[in-house]
Amino acid sequence: MLLTWARRAAFGKRLLELILPFAALFAFSATGLAQADLSPVPGGRGVWLPPAPALSGDDPLRLADPAATAVVIYNHGSRSENRADLCEPLATTGNTTPSVVRSLAGDTLAGRRLAVFAFCTDTKTGSFRKSGLGGTPKLAGRRNDIMRLVDAFQAAGQPPELLFLMGHSAGGFASLLVESASPETQNAVIAFAPAFAGRRSGRSPAWQALRQDYVAELARSEPIDALVYAFEGDPYNRPRDLAFLERIPGIVLRQHASLGEGDGSGCGFADPHRTVFLDCFARAQRETLRRYLAERLQAKPLTVPD
Repeated sequence: MLLTWARRAAFGKRLLELILPFAALFAFSATGLAQADLSPVPGGRGVWLPPAPALSGDDPLRLADPAATAVVIYNHGSRSENRADLCEPLATTGNTTPSVVRSLAGDTLAGRRLAVFAFCTDTKTGSFRKSGLGGTPKLAGRRNDIMRLVDAFQAAGQPPELLFLMGHSAGGFASLLVESASPETQNAVIAFAPAFAGRRSGRSPAWQALRQDYVAELARSEPIDALVYAFEGDPYNRPRDLAFLERIPGIVLRQHASLGEGDGSGCGFADPHRTVFLDCFARAQRETLRRYLAERLQAKPLTVPD
């Protein structure tokens, strides 16, 4: 019996030794193929989610018919300050763009075709220290990268009335900061569980102070046109932690408790911070997102020069 077990264990070990290199190669190849499709753009790299809009020439940001296309720039979430962010919008597994965002590509709203550009910022890590002894936070770099891309879209002919920012976690918070600093450069923002500065339970005084600085910055820059989702139990920001946003004119804060599939915020998922990635959230909230985008397109109509 002992000998048989030992032989089986040895066989299993040998089988793993044979399989793992091929598995690793497959994973690397799949990721490599996905990343190879990302185009270099100001501020980082990105890709149009299918169905991609028609382009004019070789510029990946210059649309063939910008006046007929509403562009959504999607900004992924971040890892901790010293860990490189993951951004794989085309990966078959571990995709960093929620299905509800991907499902919007190709829709027609208020007479405009929606196109979704998944953006991977140049800024992958930050140098802010939880002790407070200097360093630039990753959030600041990501905000600047997004602003560079927004400027590049407009230089390529995309009207600001037809440009939206959308993001999860730090991508959502950075998008709000861009709207706060330059509301004239895009129409509005949709942010899912906006956050940075780590989990609220273990946040150092330095991170808490930095968070308060950014909260104050948002509060000073009103109005801010945005739809924001907050989820009860989120370890980074609960609805009550984002309640300050409700006091800023232009922001609609949707507060979700874990009540089940009815509002797309429960579904038995262990991490409320990633609720936006759930299929039940997509089913429950897709029409709300479409309605908000359509309303914003109608509220901020394209100005056609004489």
